[in-house]
Amino acid sequence: MGYVDTSAQWNLGTSNANTPPYAFSNGKADGFNLNVVKLTLDKPADLKEDWGAGYRVDLLAYNSR
Repeated sequence: MGYVDTSAQWNLGTSNANTPPYAFSNGKADGFNLNVVKLTLDKPADLKEDWGAGYRVDLLAYNSR
């Protein structure tokens, strides 16, 4: 279970060499961007055993450029 978030930004008539001075452009102009990936692994507790245990792991990775 999880999700992937992407975006695209195109500035007509520009290229990465001529990126407009936007506050949050960070050189991501004229292309696709991978913003964040979240993956969740989950196993419920085994109630048949006295000491049964489960787990949940959330992994989050994002592009901070």
